[in-house]
Parts: sequence; structure tokens; C-alpha cells
Amino acid sequence: MTTKRIKFSKQAKKDIIEIFNFISLNNPQNTKQFKDKLIQKCKEILVFPNSGRLVPELNQTIFREIIYKGYRIVYLATHNDIIILTIFNGRILLDPDLLEEN
Repeated sequence: MTTKRIKFSKQAKKDIIEIFNFISLNNPQNTKQFKDKLIQKCKEILVFPNSGRLVPELNQTIFREIIYKGYRIVYLATHNDIIILTIFNGRILLDPDLLEEN
């Protein structure tokens, strides 16, 4: 059995940097804790890849998402990996163009 791994797309890496920068401006003491919890939430997907809900804007069963602290973590589960595609504020709709590079 192959062990699944988490991979972050270029877009997700960019999103994480922007989120951490925003949090550090407003609440620098919580940045590390938020980062650790966010990464932990992503790792939980490894154990339960189908636990996320379908992404409403996409109408495709291959894309799922979980919510953490108001952020939507959109991912794709493959046979070998969990690919985090994008992470963004849950109050806005997903821009499908963000997934095209991934």
C-alpha cells in the first residue's frame, strides 16, 4: 500500500503566505498556532479524504473542501496524494480559474 502525501499547489502556497501575512499584521502572536492548526487540518484529509464536502461552485465530484476558521481548503484526492489546490476566505466564491494551473 502506498502512503499518501500532501502536496500544495503553487496557488495554495501563495494563499498560505497571504493568509499568514494578514494574520501576522492583525494578531502576530497567533500566527504560528494558526499555521500549525491549518497544517493539521490538511493532514486529517489524508486519513479521511472523502470527509470534505463537494465544492458547490464546481459541480465536479473530484474536488472537495473542508472549512477551517472561515477559510475554505479546496483539495483533490488522487490514489497517491492529497493535493491542496487553494485556500481562501470562506465568505467569497471560488474562482475556478485559480485551479487551472494546478
